[in-house]
Amino acid sequence: MAFTLSLATAGAVHAQPTAAEKDMARTLMGEGEAQRDRGDLEAALKSFQAADAIMHVPTTSLEVAKTQTALGRFLEAQEMVAAVLHYPVKRNEPRPFTIARENAKALQDDLDRRTPTILIHVAQMGRTADFPATLTFDGTAISEPAPGTGRKVNPGHHVIAAQAGDLSTRVEIDIVERETRNVTLRLGTPEPAASPVAEGASVVPPPPGKEPSKPNYLAYTGFGVGAAGVAVGAITGIVVLANAGDLRDSCNKPPGNTCTGDDVDKLSSTKTWATVSTVSFIVGGAGLAVGTLALVFGKSPSTSTRAATPRVEPWFGVASAGVSGQF
Repeated sequence: MAFTLSLATAGAVHAQPTAAEKDMARTLMGEGEAQRDRGDLEAALKSFQAADAIMHVPTTSLEVAKTQTALGRFLEAQEMVAAVLHYPVKRNEPRPFTIARENAKALQDDLDRRTPTILIHVAQMGRTADFPATLTFDGTAISEPAPGTGRKVNPGHHVIAAQAGDLSTRVEIDIVERETRNVTLRLGTPEPAASPVAEGASVVPPPPGKEPSKPNYLAYTGFGVGAAGVAVGAITGIVVLANAGDLRDSCNKPPGNTCTGDDVDKLSSTKTWATVSTVSFIVGGAGLAVGTLALVFGKSPSTSTRAATPRVEPWFGVASAGVSGQF
């Protein structure tokens, strides 16, 4: 509608401005040029638009279009350029009007190259496919474009929204000069496909209350403790048997059949090793029993139970050995 109005305005017959109005227009044009030179484009645009509203000539309209282009309002600038190019050529018109048309054509070509394009696609899925989609672009209702048809837009931030039935979606984008962007608006979600089931087959749910099996930590710990205990008992037992043979030969000599010197220390050490061997075999047997029971009953202890699980570590020292751990 705005484009049509611009063309109609350019082609309409306007009353000739009075001398006072022409002076006002010249003043406004001078102010606009000064404001544009200072970088105040918004103020310059208002001054040029006010002058163009009085004169309606190619020179004033072109200054409006050039300032809109500098502000990134390419679509509005294209409308003003079209108005300049459609301004009726009059006999003996001023030379600046002809130059303004030439500059307007060059600006039109430049805007055609720089104006970005958005290709909008609407994908309706599921139940939304039964409703026609409505689109809005920056809050203004638009018709759904034909496939492959682009929409010329100003560079900058834009919001595109779609609605079908009670579902809606929106996409926010930032687009720059000369860019072409594809935007897909997805409404709804695909209907989930049913899982294929063999003909005649029935789905059997898992039994209620059955928990997945867990590692039997108690059995592992019991067998570990048992193995360690038996190993320590066997090693210390071998030491005891070897020392016992030596002591039997050295301590059973006349006259008193008693141990003397270094044999006394060796006898004491052998007794210690014998005690360690006995305790290790007892602990090993207990560990094997616990592991067997845990394996038979098949229950894994809770975290608190695992914290209290028996644990045995053999240790060796000079002339001594033993086991330590938690029971």
